[in-house]
Amino acid sequence: MKILITASFIFTLYFSITAQNLIPEVTILSSEIVEDVLNVEYLISDDDNSNFEVGVWLSKDAGDIYTEISEVIGDVGQVTETGIKLVSIDKTILTGEYQIRIVVDDLESIDVETIVNSVDSNSVKSYLEHVEGVRHHIANLPHLDSTRSYVVDHLDNMNLNTSIQYFPFAGGFTGQNLLGRDEGVQNVKGEYLVGGHYDTVDNSPGADDNGTAVAALMEIARVCKDYNFDHSVRYVSWDQEEAGLLGSAYYVNNLPENIEIKGYLNFEMLGYYSDKPNTQTLPAGFEFIFPEATQEVSGNNFRGDFLTNVGNGSNSNTIMIQFDSIAGEYVPELKVINLASPGNGISVPDLLRSDHAPFWAQGLPAVMLTDASEFRNPNYHTELDVIDSLDMNFLTNNVKAAVAYLAVKAGVNHKGFASIGSDIINSTISNEAWGNKIKVFPNPTIDLLNIGFETALSATTKVEILDMTGKIVFQDRISAGTALHQAPVRGLVAGRYFIKLESEGKVTTKGFVKGEE
Repeated sequence: MKILITASFIFTLYFSITAQNLIPEVTILSSEIVEDVLNVEYLISDDDNSNFEVGVWLSKDAGDIYTEISEVIGDVGQVTETGIKLVSIDKTILTGEYQIRIVVDDLESIDVETIVNSVDSNSVKSYLEHVEGVRHHIANLPHLDSTRSYVVDHLDNMNLNTSIQYFPFAGGFTGQNLLGRDEGVQNVKGEYLVGGHYDTVDNSPGADDNGTAVAALMEIARVCKDYNFDHSVRYVSWDQEEAGLLGSAYYVNNLPENIEIKGYLNFEMLGYYSDKPNTQTLPAGFEFIFPEATQEVSGNNFRGDFLTNVGNGSNSNTIMIQFDSIAGEYVPELKVINLASPGNGISVPDLLRSDHAPFWAQGLPAVMLTDASEFRNPNYHTELDVIDSLDMNFLTNNVKAAVAYLAVKAGVNHKGFASIGSDIINSTISNEAWGNKIKVFPNPTIDLLNIGFETALSATTKVEILDMTGKIVFQDRISAGTALHQAPVRGLVAGRYFIKLESEGKVTTKGFVKGEE
């Protein structure tokens, strides 16, 4: 027990030391149109920084893509200190169903190499240990379900917008695609995807196939938790790949129109490695389609010591080349061999057996990253596909390469943001999303502030009063079942304040004025 406690302490200490500063928290407090100006009050909260670059961004396409605007005065550009700020926007540029986004950069230096090096093999192995075991809807449904919960809980804990996409398949069963989304600061519509399937065949613990994909997904989410990206990033874990790519095909065939796939890194077995001769075989006819790759493998005495990076000529070779270049720069010890499959890939059936294939079929850019499956791993689809057969250094380097690709292509940054749409300008922010109409009275007030709720609270609610600098001057908790709560304000300096209410992860704010005593 003492050894376990010590190891746990070291593990916790490691992540405490290597943790990044938090992204600035931005909260839009109020909005009001006066004559030809839209006034927006917003709050910057940040315990780590006091200097910021603030921009106001506008979307005229329902929040798909934002561009920075210059028709703004107030607290924009270089801003010092946290607290409540005000920007005034020229209303003449606001037409249709627009979205306004306040973007706050804490000016923290972003070093891709540092991000890549924060990938930790102990963390990757820990995830893999939780996932290992038969994950099959008939042979071992309990472990399949526990894996689903494990992944979803992790994505939730990484502050992602997490969802489950259900789909039917033969026998009356229901599959579950596990999805976590990190919304892009600038290009919300354009998404980079990373992930792979989590199910197994009915007789294998599936450490390599495809527990390594799940572990990679979870580690990438952990490493990227303290950053944002210019483009949206979606973490995907498909169900029923082993039954015929059912989960990924369902996803692609039901893709919303407001999503643009910029690129998908499909992880298909990332952990088996051998530097011994004759441990890598090739499919029949491989030498005719990929002569350069064949020469590279044969020239290395058929050692299974590389990651295979598979693209296709129709739409994915650019991603393949970009991944190879970025991996070479940030993880130079990782050997990558590229396979540019002709056309849409149908001429090489062995390269269409994983979840990138439905993307290719729809003309969407995707690559498969793999250790070559049964052409290297002798434990493929057997009970011997266990963690002890894998090379954690190789797996970790593959994760690092994927992190580097995301950081570069999706545009890693340290910007916080908050948005408001034309549909709620001049109304209290977030009340509908919060799910309870609120009345604050009397307003102005001198002694007590009454906070009334249209319906009694269904959960304990945190209440804070903030002054115009963003400083918390009062805080309390309101019990579930409460319909009216009183907050004392006597002794506060006369002026404007905000009530901030938080319940079950949702926040709403309401302004009020403290009068002279």
